[in-house]
Amino acid sequence: MIIEPLPADVRVDNGVRLLDRYGPAGWRDRIDPGVLDIDSSADCVVGQLYGDWEVGQAELEFRDAEAAEFFGLYSAEDGDAANLTASWRALLLGRRSLALPPRAPTAGEVQSWQCGWQAAESTPFTEFCTAPKGRDKDHCPEHERDFAHT
Repeated sequence: MIIEPLPADVRVDNGVRLLDRYGPAGWRDRIDPGVLDIDSSADCVVGQLYGDWEVGQAELEFRDAEAAEFFGLYSAEDGDAANLTASWRALLLGRRSLALPPRAPTAGEVQSWQCGWQAAESTPFTEFCTAPKGRDKDHCPEHERDFAHT
């Protein structure tokens, strides 16, 4: 199964909502858009807010890089950091606004034939995987591995 990554603006919007809820007070005023660089552990959003990537990662309770990627705070893809940096700058400088968040299905809306694996756990919103379950499985092939380890 190939999953397309969310666009940079969507991930940055996720990050803004996360920091609005769980970040330090006045966090937007503490970031210098002029030096902002997602590829720099000191000059990225987390580095500027917490002084160091590792400290911020622990404060925000990211278990892995995928969580940070979902919030536009980390880039593992080549060339993606420039898009994330530009999106963060545009938002912080008021050149773009937050989009409305996508409405994710709730647990009650997930059909019995769908995976139902909870994604984005411990975030301001909850979403559930709606991919079809694997044959004779409780979850889709993508989440079967995760389910087996819980």
